[in-house]
Amino acid sequence: GRKRELVERLELADADGEGGAEQRGHSSQTTVDSKKTAGDTRVIRPGDTVYFKTHTGRHLDVEHEDSDVLARWEDHGDWQMFVIEKSPFVIEKTDRTIFQSGDVVFLRAHTGRYVDVEETWVRARWDDQSHAMRMQGLVIVKHSPGAIMA
Repeated sequence: GRKRELVERLELADADGEGGAEQRGHSSQTTVDSKKTAGDTRVIRPGDTVYFKTHTGRHLDVEHEDSDVLARWEDHGDWQMFVIEKSPFVIEKTDRTIFQSGDVVFLRAHTGRYVDVEETWVRARWDDQSHAMRMQGLVIVKHSPGAIMA
C-alpha cells in the first residue's frame, strides 16, 4: 500500500560503499544529512538530528503542529530538522545505540510531533510514539552490512 511505498522511498542505502547514507525510492533519491560535532563518528545514533534531501534538492519539512510533511525548500533550518529515534516499545535484536538495516525508527520534527503515514498522507501529528505506533514506525533498509552512516 501507500505506507509501504513511503517506507521504500525512505529506505537507507549505502550507495557509495563508504558510509554515505542515502535514501532511495523508485524514481527519486533522498540524502540524509546529519549534524555532527567535531570528533563524532559518522554513525547515526538515536537522538541525532537528520535532514532529508529529495532528488529535487528540496528538504522534507514540517511547518507547524499537525502539519503535512512536505518538500518545499532547499533550506536546511528548523522546519527541515528531524530527530531520529528508536522506540522503547519496539523490541529489537540489534544494538540499541546505533541504527542497522531492519530497525524501526521514529522521526520527531522540530514541533515535537512524530512523522506518521496514514493512507496517502504523511504528517507530523502526535507528540508520543505510542499513539499511532503502526503509522509512525518506519523501517530502515540498507543494502550493505553495518551501521547506518551519515
